[in-house]
Amino acid sequence: MDVPAPRVPESLLEGWRPIEDRTERPFQAGPVAVSAHTIVYEDATRRQRIRESIGTNFDIVWRFFFASRLRVTPQVSTSRLLTRIVESNASTAFQRELHERGFESVTRAGKRTLEIRGTSARTTQFDAVVPIPDLGVDVAARATLTVCPEDGEYLLTGGAYPIEVIDEEDGGVLGRFLDPETDRTELLQLIRATS
Repeated sequence: MDVPAPRVPESLLEGWRPIEDRTERPFQAGPVAVSAHTIVYEDATRRQRIRESIGTNFDIVWRFFFASRLRVTPQVSTSRLLTRIVESNASTAFQRELHERGFESVTRAGKRTLEIRGTSARTTQFDAVVPIPDLGVDVAARATLTVCPEDGEYLLTGGAYPIEVIDEEDGGVLGRFLDPETDRTELLQLIRATS
């Protein structure tokens, strides 16, 4: 299961730290197998600022970014049908991953095409809610998954970020830590730059 790690430019990872680096075989049927190498990063700078401001008991991953390289063996050329199968399975797995990270009420919010190095990649957006029981509030979040076919492989990238504190007029104590426009821009930069 020799799948090289996806390459994320170090210049875009200032303030981020890797929290997972794993290789796995998510699918095998007879001689056909799909292997993956995934790296997950968190916004360590923001997490630390929130902990220092609110308290050490308040410790959740606010923003994360992931990159995963999928390799099908025996190698086949990417096709429209195979890409749809990869997109469907990746979407299901990503929603499961969001739930495991504490995101609730995850719903698909739309699809679009994103141009990445001359290739049309499919992007699915999700809306979700992150409950913060210690503060008695919920935070609305946006998540993005992109599937990009690449030379007989697939590059999956995406992540999530908070967009607003729900039911708090001024955003409460958390409001000053939210910057959804910048977070969205940075996520798209990471998605486009990963190879």
